Amino acid sequence: CVFPFIYKGVTYEKCTVTDFGSIFWCATGVDSTNNVLRYGVCSSSCPMETTIPSSQCATTSNQACSFPFIYNGVTFQSCTTRDNSGSPWCATSVDISGNYLTYATCNLNCAVIP
Repeated sequence: CVFPFIYKGVTYEKCTVTDFGSIFWCATGVDSTNNVLRYGVCSSSCPMETTIPSSQCATTSNQACSFPFIYNGVTFQSCTTRDNSGSPWCATSVDISGNYLTYATCNLNCAVIP
């Protein structure tokens, strides 16, 4: 891993799950301003983030949502209430094609699309 690295304007000093569901990853290559060029999955010996910023959309159990995700052929960029009795949810892991594998209830910081 290469630390620090910048991803979507945020500087990371540890492995993160941002945009990867529950999979910790880090930069393996950065440009001259530390922006991610290449990335990889972190090993258990790498330093890991332990909390998600409270302002970030996450699940009620503080897992990162994995956006975008595909559910029943529809791509979601935010939490949805579809097929969940009105309760907002997001994917917490996706397959290689972006289809949701696991999900959880979204916290109050998340945008919701029915």
